Amino acid sequence: MKRATMSLVFFLSMTAVLPGCKPKKTDNSTNVCKQIYGARRRCNLISEGLTPCDFNELFAQNLEQIGQTEEGRCELACYVNASCEELTNDQCGDDEPTPVMDACMDKCVAKYGFHCADGSETFPEDYQCDGEVDCNDGSDEQGCPAGTSFQCADGSQTIPGDLKCDGFEDCADGSDEQGCPPGTSFQCADGSQTIAGDLKCDGFEDCTDASDEPADCPASVRFSCADGSGTIPIWSRCDMHQDCPDGSDEADCSQPLPCP
Repeated sequence: MKRATMSLVFFLSMTAVLPGCKPKKTDNSTNVCKQIYGARRRCNLISEGLTPCDFNELFAQNLEQIGQTEEGRCELACYVNASCEELTNDQCGDDEPTPVMDACMDKCVAKYGFHCADGSETFPEDYQCDGEVDCNDGSDEQGCPAGTSFQCADGSQTIPGDLKCDGFEDCADGSDEQGCPPGTSFQCADGSQTIAGDLKCDGFEDCTDASDEPADCPASVRFSCADGSGTIPIWSRCDMHQDCPDGSDEADCSQPLPCP
């Protein structure tokens, strides 16, 4: 079953964001991030040093989405209040929640999730009005605001509304990418790909030739190597892999401690 909290596990294990996953602006974009890394540090799972919370605004803002709903805050509490044994198993295991943590998160879904009208199922609250029918009775997609879903022109599909004009053809007839405003898509320099326009200068190389992340992108998504040799995507900072010739991208970084 898909669940929003799986993205939490992804963030913790990969210290990156999914390409195309755009953050919501918040007034306190580091609270969730610092809670998560604080829990890991409390249990001696990471060393002292910089974490993405300290320099990667987009990373912190993506994590902040977890705290935007009652269900998300409940599931966050399951993680940050877990025992050190559970957190160690989570970090050193298979990147899936431990049975105790999973049971805690299931209770969050049961309490704050969306209950299908026929009483047959309960889904995470962000399944409601996401353009995809999850309930057998379709009640999760009833009474939704305009724009929640998009009907492909040939009538063969209905897709989530946020896939309209995202730079990718999701409808078989391509109608979701027709009549879109300029800037919706970006043509990679080598002509091999067309990507969503908002993936340009997002700090992640989506084009195979990396033309979507040129050196003149804003400093907030690029890290300048200390030796002046150039810049790298901000996601490459503190990723346990040397990208700058002088290794400055890995200086003063927090690192996972060895698993027991």
